[in-house]
Amino acid sequence: MSLFTKTDAINLLDLKKREHDILAQILKLTEDQAGFLAADDIEGFDKSLSSRQQLIEGIDRLHQESDGLMQSYISYSESPEGTKIRDIEELRRQIRDLLEKCSIQNERNAAAAKEILQGYTDRINELNISKKGIQSYIQTVESNSELIDKTT
Repeated sequence: MSLFTKTDAINLLDLKKREHDILAQILKLTEDQAGFLAADDIEGFDKSLSSRQQLIEGIDRLHQESDGLMQSYISYSESPEGTKIRDIEELRRQIRDLLEKCSIQNERNAAAAKEILQGYTDRINELNISKKGIQSYIQTVESNSELIDKTT
């Protein structure tokens, strides 16, 4: 069994607090994205995606930093002489809740984005049909231009 010290607990608690804070920011951006989609503000949506991606990269870095400590904590807390640390367990629960909320909102956002994309696709198809009609008309007029008496 690996030794899990008080210093390890303090460091892990700090890393989990930082993870919680970043996830709260990610959830806020994910909720904001729903508003951008509802308002058809694709530019705002795109900017929020970039910001969100940076936060996700920050979470990834935190996970790399905390993986060893987390594994040590789990080994310690599940050992016969170990105990679970209430503050760490509470943060883990809150983090799971935030992840679940993010996941639910992401699913909603994905459905809304697909709907918007379908609307754009439908509109593009309509415009292509209109474009073909106009081009056909122009070609017809140009090919029949010699029939028009230009002297009158």
